[in-house]
Amino acid sequence: MDWLISLFNPLYHIVANPDAGFYVGTFLLALIIAVLGELAVVGLFLANREYFENINEMLLENHAKSVDAHKRGDREAFAMYNKQANEAFGKTLWTQLGLAVGSLWPVFFALAFLQMQFSGLGFSIFGSAFELNYLLIFFVEYILARLVLNPVKYLLPGMHRLKQLMSDARQKAHHLQTLLEDEDRPIRIDPPE
Repeated sequence: MDWLISLFNPLYHIVANPDAGFYVGTFLLALIIAVLGELAVVGLFLANREYFENINEMLLENHAKSVDAHKRGDREAFAMYNKQANEAFGKTLWTQLGLAVGSLWPVFFALAFLQMQFSGLGFSIFGSAFELNYLLIFFVEYILARLVLNPVKYLLPGMHRLKQLMSDARQKAHHLQTLLEDEDRPIRIDPPE
């Protein structure tokens, strides 16, 4: 794992002061890791786009059929389509969770580097006698890096396309929902008895 040291070590020598260099280097490391995670999400989404679209179509289609069956009073069809819609919803939930977790894989490389370089060391807070472990500092700076990255992440390659695909899916779902609603009130679906 010497390649991790040669890859990330220069980040810690940007600032001459060793304490400041640690904080600046760790923030830059966290920012790089966050960017790599976002790019991984884009890659995962685009590689599995057809699967994600099929699940969403299944969800919307079965939801529409369950609402139609409910309006007709067909409890058996309602229960069947509602169950299928719930299963599709579960799949979308787990795939979204999988994408979110997929953005975290680079963190483990950063943690390996930090352990090799800083294990057993404490880092003072602004020159005080109080010291923190490198892990706590990394996680705080990783959260800050994600907050800094969030407003500009759509400038990354592929992120604008991902945002557009997600927006299209939301518009399709909203359009279907408006078609399913009565003019006076939203549809209320009671579970079968």
